[in-house]
Amino acid sequence: MNYSAIIKAAIPEANESIVDYVMWERTPWPIGSVTAKQLYKIAGRLKRAADKGVRLCDFCDNKTTDDKYTCSKCISALSKPSES
Repeated sequence: MNYSAIIKAAIPEANESIVDYVMWERTPWPIGSVTAKQLYKIAGRLKRAADKGVRLCDFCDNKTTDDKYTCSKCISALSKPSES
Protein backbone atom coordinates (compact mmCIF):
# COMPACT_ATOMS: atom_id res chain seq x y z
CA MET A 1 0.00 0.00 0.00
CA ASN A 2 1.41 3.43 -0.89
CA TYR A 3 1.16 6.62 1.14
CA SER A 4 -1.59 8.06 -1.07
CA ALA A 5 -3.84 5.06 -0.39
CA ILE A 6 -3.22 5.31 3.37
CA ILE A 7 -4.14 8.99 3.44
CA LYS A 8 -7.22 8.37 1.30
CA ALA A 9 -8.29 5.63 3.72
CA ALA A 10 -8.37 8.26 6.47
CA ILE A 11 -9.65 11.09 4.23
CA PRO A 12 -11.80 9.48 1.52
CA GLU A 13 -12.37 12.77 -0.35
CA ALA A 14 -8.64 13.62 -0.46
CA ASN A 15 -7.30 14.70 -3.83
CA GLU A 16 -3.61 14.79 -4.75
CA SER A 17 -3.26 18.30 -3.33
CA ILE A 18 -4.45 17.13 0.10
CA VAL A 19 -2.27 14.02 -0.09
CA ASP A 20 0.77 16.20 -0.84
CA TYR A 21 -0.15 18.59 1.99
CA VAL A 22 -0.38 15.75 4.52
CA MET A 23 2.91 14.18 3.41
CA TRP A 24 4.99 17.35 3.09
CA GLU A 25 3.47 19.61 5.74
CA ARG A 26 2.12 17.33 8.49
CA THR A 27 4.79 14.59 8.64
CA PRO A 28 8.59 14.57 9.04
CA TRP A 29 8.93 12.79 5.68
CA PRO A 30 11.34 12.77 3.76
CA ILE A 31 13.78 13.71 6.55
CA GLY A 32 12.34 11.17 9.00
CA SER A 33 10.48 7.93 8.52
CA VAL A 34 6.72 7.59 8.86
CA THR A 35 4.95 4.28 9.38
CA ALA A 36 1.62 3.47 7.80
CA LYS A 37 -0.04 3.61 11.22
CA GLN A 38 1.45 7.05 11.98
CA LEU A 39 0.40 8.37 8.58
CA TYR A 40 -3.17 7.13 9.05
CA LYS A 41 -3.35 8.74 12.51
CA ILE A 42 -1.97 12.07 11.22
CA ALA A 43 -4.43 12.16 8.32
CA GLY A 44 -7.32 11.11 10.57
CA ARG A 45 -6.54 13.84 13.11
CA LEU A 46 -6.36 16.43 10.34
CA LYS A 47 -9.73 15.27 8.97
CA ARG A 48 -11.43 15.36 12.37
CA ALA A 49 -10.08 18.85 13.03
CA ALA A 50 -11.21 20.11 9.62
CA ASP A 51 -14.68 18.59 10.10
CA LYS A 52 -14.99 20.55 13.36
CA GLY A 53 -13.62 23.76 11.83
CA VAL A 54 -10.46 23.61 13.93
CA ARG A 55 -7.06 24.64 12.60
CA LEU A 56 -4.00 22.76 13.89
CA CYS A 57 -0.65 24.38 14.63
CA ASP A 58 1.91 23.87 11.86
CA PHE A 59 4.61 23.07 14.42
CA CYS A 60 3.08 21.03 17.24
CA ASP A 61 -0.38 19.93 16.01
CA ASN A 62 -2.26 21.64 18.88
CA LYS A 63 -5.35 23.76 18.25
CA THR A 64 -4.77 27.35 17.13
CA THR A 65 -6.93 30.38 17.77
CA ASP A 66 -8.03 33.32 15.65
CA ASP A 67 -7.29 31.53 12.35
CA LYS A 68 -3.54 31.55 13.01
CA TYR A 69 -1.22 28.87 11.71
CA THR A 70 0.72 28.67 14.97
CA CYS A 71 -0.52 28.13 18.53
CA SER A 72 0.30 30.59 21.30
CA LYS A 73 2.83 28.22 22.88
CA CYS A 74 4.81 27.92 19.63
CA ILE A 75 4.54 31.66 18.94
CA SER A 76 6.06 32.28 22.37
CA ALA A 77 8.85 29.75 21.81
CA LEU A 78 9.64 31.10 18.34
CA SER A 79 9.77 34.71 19.54
CA LYS A 80 12.46 34.02 22.16
CA PRO A 81 16.00 34.91 21.08
CA SER A 82 18.16 31.91 20.32
CA GLU A 83 20.96 30.99 22.66
CA SER A 84 24.12 30.37 20.69
